[in-house]
Amino acid sequence: MTFKEALQNDTKVFTNPDEFGVVAWFSRSDSNVNVLLDKEQEPETGRMIDVLTVAVSDVVGLAVGDTFIVENNKYRNVSPEPIPVGECMLMIRVENDGL
Repeated sequence: MTFKEALQNDTKVFTNPDEFGVVAWFSRSDSNVNVLLDKEQEPETGRMIDVLTVAVSDVVGLAVGDTFIVENNKYRNVSPEPIPVGECMLMIRVENDGL
C-alpha cells in the first residue's frame, strides 16, 4: 500500500459517522458526504468560526455559495480557497444559515 492510499483510507475512518464524522448533504453533487464539523479560531479576529473538513474527492467543483446540510443546519461555503489538509482532505470555512 502506498502512502497516498494509506492517507485515503485514514480519511475514510476520520470522516466515518461511526467514528468522528457526520453525514452532510452537499448541494453541488446532490448527495451525502461524510465530513468533520468543527470550530476554529479565526487568526485575524479571534472569533470562532465553523469549518468542515472533507475528502477532496467528495467535493469536486466546490464553489463559494455551495451548501452542506448537517443535522438540520444549513452551512454555506464562504471559502474561495479551501485549506488543503494533506493531499486528501480540505478544510472549508462555512457559515451557518440555519434552515
